[in-house]
Amino acid sequence: GSPNDLDQESLRSTGDKLAHYLAQGVHDRLAYDWERTRYVLSFGAGLFESFPPTAMMLRVHGELRRGTPGRRTKVVQIDPRLGMTASKADEWVQIEPGTGGALALGLAHVLIRERLYDEDFVRRHTFGFEGWTDSTGRPQLGFHDLVLSRYPPEAVSKITGVPAETIERLAREFAGNRPAIAVAGRGVAAHANGVHGVLAVHALNALAGSIDAPGGVMVQRHPPFAAWPAAELDDRSRRGLSRPRIDEDPDIPFGPSVFPRLADRLERGDPYPLKALLLYYTNPLFSAPNPERLRATFDRIPFIVSFSPFMDESTVQADLVRPDHTYLERWQIEEPPPSTGFPLFSVRQPVVEPLHDTMSTGEALIRIAQGIGGAVARSFPTGEIEMIRDLVRGVHQSGRGSVRGATFDEFWEKLLAVGGWWDPPYTFGRWNEALPTPTGKYEFFATRLDARLEEMSPGGRRGDEDCLPHHQPLPAPVAPALFRLRSYTTMTHAEGRGANQPHLQELFGVQFDRCWEPWVEIHPEDARALGVAENDFVWLVSGGNRARVRAVLHEGTPRGMVCQPLEYGHTAYGRWAAGRGVNVNRLVT
Repeated sequence: GSPNDLDQESLRSTGDKLAHYLAQGVHDRLAYDWERTRYVLSFGAGLFESFPPTAMMLRVHGELRRGTPGRRTKVVQIDPRLGMTASKADEWVQIEPGTGGALALGLAHVLIRERLYDEDFVRRHTFGFEGWTDSTGRPQLGFHDLVLSRYPPEAVSKITGVPAETIERLAREFAGNRPAIAVAGRGVAAHANGVHGVLAVHALNALAGSIDAPGGVMVQRHPPFAAWPAAELDDRSRRGLSRPRIDEDPDIPFGPSVFPRLADRLERGDPYPLKALLLYYTNPLFSAPNPERLRATFDRIPFIVSFSPFMDESTVQADLVRPDHTYLERWQIEEPPPSTGFPLFSVRQPVVEPLHDTMSTGEALIRIAQGIGGAVARSFPTGEIEMIRDLVRGVHQSGRGSVRGATFDEFWEKLLAVGGWWDPPYTFGRWNEALPTPTGKYEFFATRLDARLEEMSPGGRRGDEDCLPHHQPLPAPVAPALFRLRSYTTMTHAEGRGANQPHLQELFGVQFDRCWEPWVEIHPEDARALGVAENDFVWLVSGGNRARVRAVLHEGTPRGMVCQPLEYGHTAYGRWAAGRGVNVNRLVT
């Protein structure tokens, strides 16, 4: 009966998933046909260091460089900081933070002004490109007129710091080297203006005719798993599920899980006090902004259970620890992040016996359900392996893909021997799957957003830009600041799960040959003005919190900004991780 299935994704870059949903009808990250593309515009995406799936992206790097004899795909990295991807790209374009969407609209201006866009795709498969009149008779601004009137390269240059001539050149290169793709990463999506920023970047794919086209953007298709049985709800469940989520915010149009609101709600006991918290493989007391404040609110929860295999910061706070297996010890269905387009999955199987008295979280939850009994027990399978077998039974019944069998037992045996199932190739032009929007088209004007805003404020007046891609300036700092702080992830960060591995600690900072302790990057001229030299210890102070770190002088750091990698500053999480530096999230208020 709990409505509170929380996740921490809203702390990262979920703006891309929401933007894809509003424009293309697909609430997911997208896949890209890397092997056939000829030009890549990467807006703040760490393609070769932290873009999932990492192992595949390393192969993609080689494919883009030497995959096709006589052809080299050009990669342009648009990013404030010279990171690993920027250093490996053909061109690095330095940009003001939080202005990636404005740059995309400047490029779109050139494509539309010079009629370099795919007019056939725009005419047949898009909505809201031209101005139109809605059902109430009100004229609506179209993307075409918005971009031409408000985002000429000269104006965009003042916003982004990118020269107007560079904007003109990149737009013509993008149009002249099709198929081409524009990718928005954390550097765009994780800002306060991230949703509209990603909408602007993704609009370039529509203008280039790269939506569901060879060498362009693909929609990840999923295996035909059997449906999970419907839960049997009793009166208690129905009452509980009718209550609001503890982290929802009615002022956010598409924010069912707004994790940063959790600390506020727990402090106030609003909309009700939380009595129990189950943590599965997550460590918010390290990875959340201002984790010390969240730690204090966790003390108000009477019962906390952690299913982590490691004694991390959040698990230390738990009343009960039911440790999970490590990845070498457990069964699991594993679907990779959107990548190939065609459906695939693997069955993770134990390769060693569990070293300690551990149990997979799936099995633990099933046993808890059996202990509760009644409708709860009847809504769950009898065991974890039975659950996996029931789900993949749908794949067997489809008769598709790389593994088949006359009977399910034969299919299961082959599946475990091979380790996975896949069903290529990707079929382009299935528009009902590629564009499942209310209009059945790519929407420059987001009709779902328009309808949601009308629900929130019936008859309320909205600006012409609200449902179109546009640039919103970032909010001003709460207090005057000497520098802006940027945190970033590296290949060894592993979503916060790498610090307890000594071999990952050893090669953490490959770009700077740094390891075992954090650092902060600063531009040499800013350092000189402060009297800071390479390897000096400096203090970072923000929101009443302090962090003492060594300085790295890096010309690829924007003036007026300092950059620090995530992952250091654990207070728990094993001997290789604990006590090394200060968590940069403590400085994010």
